[in-house]
Amino acid sequence: MTKITNFDEIPTVRNIVSFQEMISGENLSLLRNSFDGHAVMPPHAHPMEQLNIFLQGTAEVKLGDEIIHVKSGDIVIYPPNVEHQTTVTSDGPMIVLEIFSPKHEVLQAKYDNFVKEQHGGQ
Repeated sequence: MTKITNFDEIPTVRNIVSFQEMISGENLSLLRNSFDGHAVMPPHAHPMEQLNIFLQGTAEVKLGDEIIHVKSGDIVIYPPNVEHQTTVTSDGPMIVLEIFSPKHEVLQAKYDNFVKEQHGGQ
């Protein structure tokens, strides 16, 4: 089934280090993250492959043992089960589209709970 929406129609939630909008299909998830300047995402790994498209700002990405400096327009593919961490190096926000395959059910559940808490179950 085709699903068409707009980011303006997806509830924005606040987590510890960013504002997020998330939507999932049958086999993938899309997350738009807007990180505060100098935010640090804790190290983590997951079984999904992840593709990040950096739209605004700069960051240092630790992917396994590799350090990558990213800027607007860069695309990084994260293999499954590899620990990674992002540190925003810009003063202003860093905006990144994150695509997960297969869909990130754990993250989607957390997002859905944030929506209920912050938007009254919208």
